[in-house]
Amino acid sequence: MKVLIVFENVPETTDLFIVEANEEDLKDLLLSHGNYINSVDNEDIENAISRVNLRLGSPNDYSAEAATECGLAQEEVGKWDGSAVDTGEPILVYEGRIEMVVVTGFIM
Repeated sequence: MKVLIVFENVPETTDLFIVEANEEDLKDLLLSHGNYINSVDNEDIENAISRVNLRLGSPNDYSAEAATECGLAQEEVGKWDGSAVDTGEPILVYEGRIEMVVVTGFIM
């Protein structure tokens, strides 16, 4: 499924990503939607957001320990690296380009 992830780094930036998500990814995305690291008091949700964040980042930016802590397989780290959307132009939605929108992120 094609998912637009709106990842807010409150109060600094908002990043957009379009990713292809499988069933396992969707479980984490659904748990993450509407929730933010440092503002939710639920370990399952916080771990899901961490797993989404690790998939979005570069594999070189994170230690193996970070993946282990939130329950993500090491080979999943950086899975969506390079999926960031250029926000200089509007996002065109056509023929299934985006099937779901998830809003999540990190509160500093």
